[in-house]
Amino acid sequence: MGKKEIAVVIGGSRGIGFVIANALYMHGYRVLITGKSKGNLNAAVKRAEKESIVLEIYCMDATRESDVQELFEYIGSCGKLCVCVNCVGKNLSKKFVYQNAEGAIIKHSLEEWERTILLNQTSSFLCCREAAATMIEQKTEGIIINIATSLWKGAYAQCAYTAAKAAVISMTRSIAVELSRYGIRCMAVAPGAIIGDALRTACEKSERHNEYMDKLKNQVPLKRFAEESEVSEAVLFCVKNKYMTGNIIELDGGGYPSKVIFNK
Repeated sequence: MGKKEIAVVIGGSRGIGFVIANALYMHGYRVLITGKSKGNLNAAVKRAEKESIVLEIYCMDATRESDVQELFEYIGSCGKLCVCVNCVGKNLSKKFVYQNAEGAIIKHSLEEWERTILLNQTSSFLCCREAAATMIEQKTEGIIINIATSLWKGAYAQCAYTAAKAAVISMTRSIAVELSRYGIRCMAVAPGAIIGDALRTACEKSERHNEYMDKLKNQVPLKRFAEESEVSEAVLFCVKNKYMTGNIIELDGGGYPSKVIFNK
């Protein structure tokens, strides 16, 4: 990597992370994307090349402290870190406690809870910390952006995921206050459902999921889900507006229900 201003997108090989990475490149940054799969990273580079976009890649696990530290040491040796976008995360849809048809009590497992917190919350903590340390060392007035969810206030059968993302939002506000003395800003973008490959694949695999998402869409005031490009536009807005920090931009089409109602 050269000395050009650097933007890193954690989890940028697919989905909204990939679209955000492309947008940042078009905005003039040298862009590095990370992911656990070298195959997915290489595929992302080839996809980007078709649009004359050049992406650098770095294979790592955002939930491993040593991997994250090594990533930002590498970035720090390459150039000036100006933007860090944390896109790592996965929604685990599991009920908290319920009684099944046979009368048995089914509980949300501790293992599922811890795995969800690790992936959605701890990864953001580690990347925010190391990005901030790099920016402070380089005396860069940069920005850290966390991708959260519009369901952070709570949603049916998503206690672990929403708790993790609510923690990310609270963390974003807290570290924005702490880092302001260095001119470093921290923001969060909180979308609802996003039209993309992940959603299409899930709907194709399960008719029930497809029905659920269709009902959800009809209960969103704008009657549609967000486009991936609309998420990347929100990220660019955060980057461009240098008087904003600690804010949460919710892309929820007017509001998402905490539970989908099927009889409407």
